[in-house]
Amino acid sequence: MADRCKKVIPGGVGLHARQCTRSAVRDGYCKQHHPNAIKARREASDARYREQLARGPWGQLEAANCRIEALTKALHQMCKIADFMPDDVAELLHAEARTALASAAGAVGMG
Repeated sequence: MADRCKKVIPGGVGLHARQCTRSAVRDGYCKQHHPNAIKARREASDARYREQLARGPWGQLEAANCRIEALTKALHQMCKIADFMPDDVAELLHAEARTALASAAGAVGMG
């Protein structure tokens, strides 16, 4: 008979720990309890959880806030450029920037 897995499993008969009954296939562990297999399952589970969080309301809010931050930086850059233009063009650009900022803030419930 092949060696048994060396993983000790809690909660056997009478809540006492017991040794796994599967055959050891690598490094003294069965395929379920080998540290590499545990690590791979945990990483897959974490990836699914992160994906689920990103699709949820908090993930969507975070994405919206990142987008607003990027737009705000772009609009501030546009305002800096407008400072070097004639007054009528600069005022038009500043007004457009204010409108876009207010619209973006209102879309996320900040305004």
